[in-house]
Amino acid sequence: MGIVCPRAASSRQTAPIVAPATVLILGSDQRSASTKEPGGSTTGPSRSDSMQLMRVGGGHSAKLSIPRDTIVEIPGYGLNKINAAYAYGGEALATRTLESLVGVRMDHAAKIDFEGFTGLTTELGGVHLPAGTVVMLCVGAANRDPRKFEDPHEFRPERKNVREHIAFGRGIHTCAGAPLARVEGQITVRRLLDRMSEIRVDEKFHGPSGARNYAYEPTFLLRGLTELHIEFDSAS
Repeated sequence: MGIVCPRAASSRQTAPIVAPATVLILGSDQRSASTKEPGGSTTGPSRSDSMQLMRVGGGHSAKLSIPRDTIVEIPGYGLNKINAAYAYGGEALATRTLESLVGVRMDHAAKIDFEGFTGLTTELGGVHLPAGTVVMLCVGAANRDPRKFEDPHEFRPERKNVREHIAFGRGIHTCAGAPLARVEGQITVRRLLDRMSEIRVDEKFHGPSGARNYAYEPTFLLRGLTELHIEFDSAS
């Protein structure tokens, strides 16, 4: 993580951070060279997939998040998503683009990438996380929050609040393919139930009830089994 002044070459003096100042925070989507994440970009220009404006100092504290897919005029490059400005011209062009959008002068800019987070020691939910700790952020885990869903680990499709899950995201992060995925899931499950009865886990592969053994895909994107062996009787 670093603090940079986008106008270092300018004759205009930037305000000290202890005075009221507007700070642009840019989060790069570039991964470290050692990443094991499928599809993670490690070389070439990166985009600023996280952009926030903060007004701090002198008793001020305010924050504004900029959606990364906002279509704007990028100086010298025409219309494009706002996060492309960082890929085209780094902090300087990203700063110019944001200033044109909101009409506010940036006094400072801070940039951070995934590797920068690994150098921070912090605490999350009461758990101490030393620098270098591997953390899996799984938003879908909220679907198993006992404060929201009673007995969250049980499969109970008749729950009164079953439609309040966030498996397909929410707000600007809602999955565009959610309606199609739901229809496909319904058709698949109905076809299975039409042909099968007494569906059960094959204990020869996964062990007895209460001591199951499953293997999961090595990715932080989705939590999915590599394979699932089952036994069933043919539906009459």
